[in-house]
Amino acid sequence: MANVSTVADATAGQTTGTRITKILDQVSFPTSMRITDTGSTTVQADPGTARTALAALKAAEFAEQARSLSVQMARQSSRIAPMLSDL
Repeated sequence: MANVSTVADATAGQTTGTRITKILDQVSFPTSMRITDTGSTTVQADPGTARTALAALKAAEFAEQARSLSVQMARQSSRIAPMLSDL
């Protein structure tokens, strides 16, 4: 398993897709074997801690999923609020 400590050029404000690409580049994962999306979430600067590349990738994935969940919850609450006001 490949390890990373600091992801090169991993600055705050990058999209999750950019961060994933940088991690994969750092561990020399072949570009011919990847398809990455830009993502719709921005991430913080890389913490610079030793971890596996998989853990670093999962952190970016978690950031993307957390945003998706908050958007879904906001949409649901706007649908539920009118129903609750009728009670």
